[in-house]
Amino acid sequence: MDNGIQYLRGTKAYYDNIKTENKKTNEKILIKVKQKYYTEQLSIKKVSELIGIPTTSLQRLMIASGLKLRSRSEALSLHLKNNPEAHQHTSSPFKDPDIQRKGAIASGNMRKGKTIEELHGIDEAKRLRKLYSEQRSGDKNVNFGKKRPQHVCDALSKAHKGIPQPMEYKIRRLKKAFEKLRISPNKLETRLIDLINKHQLPFKFVGDGALIINGMCPDFVGIEDHSLLIEIFGEYWHGNMDLEVSYNRTEKGRTEVFSDLGYRTLIIWENDMNEMTNDELLKIVTDFYTNRKDIKTDMENDI
Repeated sequence: MDNGIQYLRGTKAYYDNIKTENKKTNEKILIKVKQKYYTEQLSIKKVSELIGIPTTSLQRLMIASGLKLRSRSEALSLHLKNNPEAHQHTSSPFKDPDIQRKGAIASGNMRKGKTIEELHGIDEAKRLRKLYSEQRSGDKNVNFGKKRPQHVCDALSKAHKGIPQPMEYKIRRLKKAFEKLRISPNKLETRLIDLINKHQLPFKFVGDGALIINGMCPDFVGIEDHSLLIEIFGEYWHGNMDLEVSYNRTEKGRTEVFSDLGYRTLIIWENDMNEMTNDELLKIVTDFYTNRKDIKTDMENDI
């Protein structure tokens, strides 16, 4: 907090203060957005890069603030205007340009509640439906010759029947999603990784999806003792009340969930970590590991 007042973490005053600080930050961001997005006509992606926050986060902020986003057609028109040599990509399964054009018009109007018959008349609609079918049949279909894996077919079958998927399936899907995202450690995680490597601490980074526990991905796990987890909590994603953070993303919720599964979790907050020296951070991580060893030794002596 930059107001000089210290609040006890987890209290209402603490979260109220975070909310106030976030509101001030968001107001500054929105001023830049209005200038870059509306006045200078930059794309949402370009604006997010200039401001330094993810595109999806910027879009959510704009929607929550009542700012209008460009439609896809408006964004495409602006892109073609700013880049005359660019060409329009299309994912349309139709190869006939005339069918593509009429199909696009029909799709746009159908989203407004109009049918093909209302747009083109009964006879023309019948002809178009036949053409649509021909354009999607046989080797003209974009999925021609492709076969879904059996586990995907099984998953779709269960989904249609309303049968919940087992946790193993959800974990496999999450791992694949992480692989496609190609997540790399952020600055705080990189700092801890360097500290772990330098002092040979028994922890490794798994925040790239290498370890999924009950649908959650911790940042670090113990090498010798796999029941030890370390989480680095960013104030925006875990402490921002405006985002309606789910319970298992709060400090208390995440600790309880992991504890019920037999894990012990050390949570280090972004603001706290930024104020720590490397020696202080090293002591916290070392104490966390050492205290766990002492607990296990005492239990073994009791037995």
